[in-house]
Amino acid sequence: MQREARALSGPRLGAASPADAAGTVLTRPPDAQRESRRIAGGLFGLGVLAVLLLNAGIYHSARNLLVNQRWEELVGETNGKRQAVRVRVHELEAHARFLTGQGYVVELAGKELDPGARRRLTRELENAVRAFGFHSIAAFSPEGRLLAGTALAQRDAYSTDAVHEAMRMQRDVEHVAQIVLAA
Repeated sequence: MQREARALSGPRLGAASPADAAGTVLTRPPDAQRESRRIAGGLFGLGVLAVLLLNAGIYHSARNLLVNQRWEELVGETNGKRQAVRVRVHELEAHARFLTGQGYVVELAGKELDPGARRRLTRELENAVRAFGFHSIAAFSPEGRLLAGTALAQRDAYSTDAVHEAMRMQRDVEHVAQIVLAA
């Protein structure tokens, strides 16, 4: 009778019953273990994917930032060099205008030179080369004939077309300067 009463009251605490063969409170059934492993693997895979995407985003952002910085540096350096060239060309033009505005150059360049006048003009041109940092200076007649020049100056006669083109450019520059000064 005691046995029957026990059987009717249900299983004892901590005792295994034949119906719980799939698992107990402490042990999971095999299907639940397999599913939790799949979930853990999926979460691990998502974590790895998130890290990879984060690294790719950081790399792409850093690369774009570096490219933009390099372009800005290049533009800045280019503008600086461009300005330096402009300043140097302006200095050379100012020195050349100063030299051609000197009375002795104008006086000697407009006529046939005797050997003494040629030496004097050559000496003045040599002084100008040293003072202004020119490579060489040569004075040509409107016909393209060399009047005087420094030691490194080109000794060949220029064509009259080149001399006339230089004279035309000088007139154009003077015309533009007059317009700017009048404004």
